[in-house]
Amino acid sequence: MGRTFDGGYAQYTCVPSAQVIPFRSDLPWVVLGAVPEMLQTAHGSLTIGLDAKPGQSILIRGGTSSVGMATAVLAKQHGMTVLSTTRTPGKAEALTRLGVDHILIDDGEVATQVRRFFPDGV
Repeated sequence: MGRTFDGGYAQYTCVPSAQVIPFRSDLPWVVLGAVPEMLQTAHGSLTIGLDAKPGQSILIRGGTSSVGMATAVLAKQHGMTVLSTTRTPGKAEALTRLGVDHILIDDGEVATQVRRFFPDGV
């Protein structure tokens, strides 16, 4: 939707029946509607945008956002080293639980922090 078939943001649309997959969920519609967009943004950034490869490193700014967290999970599954930022030290534990390798508290000097781990950058 929105890439191969128009209508991804339409209130109503027609798509081939092969594109429709019935399922049940207890998630509210506002959450359910956001999940595909969040995952497509993260996946598309890693694959189409970056052509990410196992063994590479990635810096995720805004790491505790939904897209940042999804990107961290997908990047780890792809075999990447993940550096992720947050402005709130109390949110660092959430990034640890996701498997982020290096958590950076964004104090305005993120580049300096990154170069401690990767002198040539990510």
